[in-house]
Amino acid sequence: MCSHEIHRFNKSQQDAFLPHVENGTITLIGATTENPSFAVNAALLSRSKVFRLEALGDAELVVSSRGALRDEKNGLGALHVTATDEVLGAIAHLARGDARRALTTLELAADFASGDRRHARDHMDTVQASQEERTLLYDKAGEEHYNVVQRVHQVDARLRP
Repeated sequence: MCSHEIHRFNKSQQDAFLPHVENGTITLIGATTENPSFAVNAALLSRSKVFRLEALGDAELVVSSRGALRDEKNGLGALHVTATDEVLGAIAHLARGDARRALTTLELAADFASGDRRHARDHMDTVQASQEERTLLYDKAGEEHYNVVQRVHQVDARLRP
């Protein structure tokens, strides 16, 4: 079994997998942040089962964050930092469905809080400020390219007299 970010393979590399996928030598499990119709060649895509993963809800992100705060081995439990549901909810909202982003933000808040031995709530303004800048999605050849161009034109139009 092979698992990889499939969009990182070029067309030739994807073609090399094809006969092995067809004859069952390998089971290819690929993940992509791109639209599979654009990132995976048609032959490989036609022999694949595509699962679309949706963004997590705020409630799911809060549960994940609580677990990270309790987990002393793989999480932040060794820091002995607490956070209210309000703080965890704010972090979940800032993460916009992305668990990795929520946990990174929680880690930042926990680092601030553990340094001062204070409650994570005391540093929520700093955490929120650190997340204010939204990362633009950009995929060069897909629809996000056009979305970014459209946003640039909208900003340009607002700046013109």
